[in-house]
Amino acid sequence: MTDPTTTALVPDEVWARLEAACDLDCYSVTGQWDVENLLLDAQNHIGDALPQLLGMGTVDTSDADQEDLIVLVDMPGGPCLATTVIQLREFRTEDAVDGPERARAVLERLLACHAELMADLNAARTAGPLTSMFTADEVECLIRTAAEAVHGNALGDDTLSERQITLSARAYDLMQQEFDGDRPVGAAH
Repeated sequence: MTDPTTTALVPDEVWARLEAACDLDCYSVTGQWDVENLLLDAQNHIGDALPQLLGMGTVDTSDADQEDLIVLVDMPGGPCLATTVIQLREFRTEDAVDGPERARAVLERLLACHAELMADLNAARTAGPLTSMFTADEVECLIRTAAEAVHGNALGDDTLSERQITLSARAYDLMQQEFDGDRPVGAAH
């Protein structure tokens, strides 16, 4: 994991623009909205200099046991992909004091999540023959299906749609064929 206090994903001159536009002297992270509001301020004031900020968002995934969030990244012309879950306590470490230093560490961590997602996506494009057998829309559906299988449906209902069942069955069949050696890796569907 990238250490948000040592990376330099926000150049000093760009950071100065955000500090001039926003009052960050009392910034602290008490919940997901503190992260989201900082991201919105950064998108509005320095999004032109850091376009990867545009199309990013967060979703609160906290439960009774821990506070955490998921960073979302909109892909150009494609689906919205989630990166890793970030526990909010990560932003409450002693490495950064409340105020501008804390805000910069949070923004750097969000940008690191974006960079990690893009690196993983590029690696998957070259090393993911199973993924190449599905459209981007189908991959998004499979990601949502996996998330619902692990964490439950966002609507509170435990049923999967017919499309989710069909795509999951297709993915399972392809994985089984690859395992059995019946289909060359990367064969088109």
